Amino acid sequence: LDNFKNLTHGGVMHTGDLYKILFSAAEDSHVYIFNTDNTGRVQRLFPMKALKNVTVNNFNPIQRGKIYYIPSENKSFRLDSQTGTGQIYYLAMKKRDPRLEQDDFAQGDAQPVLDYLKSICTDCINVVTFVHQ
Repeated sequence: LDNFKNLTHGGVMHTGDLYKILFSAAEDSHVYIFNTDNTGRVQRLFPMKALKNVTVNNFNPIQRGKIYYIPSENKSFRLDSQTGTGQIYYLAMKKRDPRLEQDDFAQGDAQPVLDYLKSICTDCINVVTFVHQ
């Protein structure tokens, strides 16, 4: 992890950069993390069974205090060539939300996912926006 830097809101990443997400929670909960790009596509990053045929088995519920790695402790994502603005949406809930775990929310059109997130609550969704150059 020494080679990784924290991505802050408004930060910049470049095509080909490696990145991973680390998180923990103060209490046992269900976490949902989505990545969107400026083409209107979404990918659910947590929970996730596999990434490109590599099993990662990141599932809910999570345990308080434990550090979780996305995609996994030994793997990283590589930023694709789609430049523009990216956003990572994340939230933690006490109860499981089956809708957020359905296959049609795993990847595809971002708008239904974003609309559903807004319908849950407006102030419990956290967003990190970054520039992809």
